[in-house]
Amino acid sequence: MDLVSSSNPGVFASLRLSADEAILVILNLTASHVSECRLSASTSHLLPGRYSAESLMQPVSFNELGVGTNGTFAGFWIGPDIPVHGTLIIRLVPQ
Repeated sequence: MDLVSSSNPGVFASLRLSADEAILVILNLTASHVSECRLSASTSHLLPGRYSAESLMQPVSFNELGVGTNGTFAGFWIGPDIPVHGTLIIRLVPQ
């Protein structure tokens, strides 16, 4: 498991990888909606490249995620709003 940094201190995010898939789990730990949240990682176990992001819980669209050397990424925008105490589960698919 890799911890992922959030631009909002009330949002917790982690990345889980297996041999078959990569899953990004995002939790809004606050009592209000969160918008304009961006995620980054200074290192992760993701391989460099581009990933499409597919929501596993609701029909939400996300931008592509670009991953650099050592699994780094920055500014991955999570939108639309994350509901109060809401959870997003996203599958990252290599392109």
